[in-house]
Amino acid sequence: MTENQDQLSTPQNVGERKRYRQYDEQFKREAVSLLATSGRSASSVARSLGIHSNLLHTWRKQYGSKQAAKAQASAPAAMPSLVEMELRKKLREAEMERDILKKAISVFSRPQP
Repeated sequence: MTENQDQLSTPQNVGERKRYRQYDEQFKREAVSLLATSGRSASSVARSLGIHSNLLHTWRKQYGSKQAAKAQASAPAAMPSLVEMELRKKLREAEMERDILKKAISVFSRPQP
């Protein structure tokens, strides 16, 4: 064999392994928590974290059941918060004032006899 054939037949990366990124458990749990609480799709969350969506799905299987239970327990599903109730009250008052002003405009804009 010639020298050129020897160089072509042996790959240059023999013995080298591909290095994978390793994430600590805290990062994995926070990613799963973000997925559970954000309301975004898994691919969207994974993209924002710079990881593949399959990796996030795997972490959700590992850590998700506990995280999902915590997220559901902490998130108020049907009960409106105090802030939300106050905002709704202010909205009703503003709508009422608007309706009164509309009626007043119609009364004062009528031609006088």
